[in-house]
Amino acid sequence: FPALSAIVWCSGNDFLAAEVSPVLFYASLFSLCGPLLAPEFMETGFIYRKFFKGSKLGEKLGEVVSAMLIYRNSASSLLKIAALTMVQHLSFVCILYLFSQIQNLPQLPDFNEIFVAAPLAFLAGIIPAPAAGLGVNEAAFETLLRLASSGTVTAGASLFLMFRIWSTLFSLSGVFFLTRSKK
Repeated sequence: FPALSAIVWCSGNDFLAAEVSPVLFYASLFSLCGPLLAPEFMETGFIYRKFFKGSKLGEKLGEVVSAMLIYRNSASSLLKIAALTMVQHLSFVCILYLFSQIQNLPQLPDFNEIFVAAPLAFLAGIIPAPAAGLGVNEAAFETLLRLASSGTVTAGASLFLMFRIWSTLFSLSGVFFLTRSKK
């Protein structure tokens, strides 16, 4: 988040520098407070005992925080996970960029514009929405790409829809192996 915030702030786009950069800055500031608050969500922590003990939400929250804190002392595992996450997101951005280059668009987006818009649109898709969130990512990517390009690129929804269709078709290739499995 701090690196993305700096990139957005230095991008030269006034809207991104004024609106998106502070949000990323505060998200990174709150993420720095995570190591201080996380132990309090464990079963022996104050927050867990006072607010979540005995509820289903509290139990699940305690399990998630405990799992995260187990990996806190394993720096190599955390670095591997961070590296894999960076490779995954960079691949996601590169594929969206390549899809934008093969379409006949009136204005092609730059790699930097997709680099800013794609991860934020991905986060918008995490929101639990009806119909498996169909259309949420497309609308978010359309809006973010238009904002990142100062209104010149208007084909974000078709780019993300092309990505979704491609990933669906690629995933369907595994149906053959799933149907042959005896489990």
